[in-house]
Amino acid sequence: MKTTCPRCKRAFSARQFIQTHRSGVNVERKCPNCGCWFRLTSQMAWLHIAGLLGLLIPSLANLALGPGPHQIPLALASFLGGCVALGAMLYGKMVVVRRRDHH
Repeated sequence: MKTTCPRCKRAFSARQFIQTHRSGVNVERKCPNCGCWFRLTSQMAWLHIAGLLGLLIPSLANLALGPGPHQIPLALASFLGGCVALGAMLYGKMVVVRRRDHH
C-alpha cells in the first residue's frame, strides 16, 4: 500500500520510510523526498483502532464460544470492524506534523 506525502504529493511504499516515530496512537513518518513529518488525523487514527478492536474482539469471541447460533452475527461484526479499519487507512487524511529532528 502506498502512502502519499501531504506536502510534496509523492507516493511511497512502507519500506521507503526510513524514519518513523510513534506518538500515542499516531505513527508519524518522515517523507524521504521533502523531509516533512506527517501522520493520519487523530480522528482517523482512533477510528482505525476502533475498527481493529471491532475485528479482533468478535473473532476471538467466535473462537472461544465454539459452534452455535452466535457464529454468523459475530462473523458479521468482525467483518464490519475490518471494513472500518481498512476504510480509515485507505481514505484517512494525512496531515503535516511540526516536529523537530533529534540528532
